[in-house]
Formats: sequence, structure tokens, C-alpha cells
Amino acid sequence: MAEAPPLLISLGMDEASFSRLDGLRRALFPPERNFIPAHVSLFHHLPAGERASVERVLADEAARPAFPLAFPVLLSLGHALAAQVESRELLATHARLSRAFHPWLTRQDRQRFRPHVTVMNKVPVDVFRSALELHGPAWQPWVGTAASLILWEYLGGPWRELRTFPFQVP
Repeated sequence: MAEAPPLLISLGMDEASFSRLDGLRRALFPPERNFIPAHVSLFHHLPAGERASVERVLADEAARPAFPLAFPVLLSLGHALAAQVESRELLATHARLSRAFHPWLTRQDRQRFRPHVTVMNKVPVDVFRSALELHGPAWQPWVGTAASLILWEYLGGPWRELRTFPFQVP
């Protein structure tokens, strides 16, 4: 019997921030590799067999108020382009979830959390450099809002959304 696909968790953002970042991702990411919308990855691999526990933790965390997210700069992550995300509340949220999921965290998910939204990846170096030169200086910082926690299952490339846990609107 095949093992169930692992679970992933991302942060949902306000519609204006999502639209802006997803539009940039659709414009810059190779279409044949762009399986998922713009997102902030929180956890990349949690066991599918723990879904009920994961959902309980996410529901408890989403009972907190929505919080601000700053998008100050477009930055290089090697040969990937990403919008940096700054938020003390997001760091605190990630820390609480890390404690709750600690027994299941992979090495990747135990690394230092550096929140970002990848808008370009897996392109030739010259394409990456051109995009950075064009879009980096033109970047206009803004502040958005964390809207939800989203639970996904990983399907070997694409993700399938399982459930959204909206934060409380103050």
C-alpha cells in the first residue's frame, strides 16, 4: 500500500498582496514548473497520518487575530527571486507551530525560518539576472495582512489544498 502524501503548511495573505505576488510569480516563474500559487511556506513535510492533530493545532493558532506582513524588498536566494516577508507575529506563529510539530519536523523544517514568497526559480542564470536587475530596483514596499493558515498535501510537484484556517479579523 502506498504511503499517503505528506502535508505542507503555508500562510495565506490578504487578497491584494496575494494578487500582486501571484501575478509576478505567473509572469516570472517557468509555466511548466509553476504548479502552485504564490505562498509563504511554513512547513514542507509533516506526516499525513497526523492530519487530525495538525488540524487541531492549526485551528487553535488561527483563533488568534490576523497580523501585518511587510514586503520590504525583492531579494536573491541564489538563483531564485523572492519577496522578503517581515513580521514579528509571523515569527512567533512559526515558533509556536514548530514546538507543536517538533516530533515530526524534518531537517528542512528545523532550519532557521526566513519567510519569503518565491516569484522566480529554476531559470537560466542570465534570465534570473535580467529579472533581478529589472524588478529589484522597481520594487515598491508595502504592508499586507496574514489572512490564514493553509493545509496542503504534496502530490509530487503540485499541491492540493485540504483546508484553510482563517485568522480572526480584529
